[in-house]
Amino acid sequence: MKHRKKYKCVNVHFARSVWILSYMGWQSTGLQCFSDWFRVVFVSVGVENATKMIMICWSLWYNRNLIVWEHKFKSPQQVYSLSMRYLQEWRAAATPLVQQNGSNVSSRSWQRPDSRLH
Repeated sequence: MKHRKKYKCVNVHFARSVWILSYMGWQSTGLQCFSDWFRVVFVSVGVENATKMIMICWSLWYNRNLIVWEHKFKSPQQVYSLSMRYLQEWRAAATPLVQQNGSNVSSRSWQRPDSRLH
């Protein structure tokens, strides 16, 4: 028998409050499994909002870890704001820097952390 875990991003009141803050709102599909819910909603919102959906999911996961491991609590507004700020930062890192004359100076890119830091 295959067991499908219910993902807390869909079922918890807190997570629903975060989704409502996005202008996508809360789309109730009647589905309990996160992967089913995500698939249905993801294909219906377009590329721009799909990117935001991914970042909101990541922020909910990050917030859950803050609660579990560090006992730090944030409001739904703080979690949503964090997700949009990280999205902006990610986009800025993915966009080449441009000098005033329009030529590329360099590109910002992710670099693997030094393995000695682990």
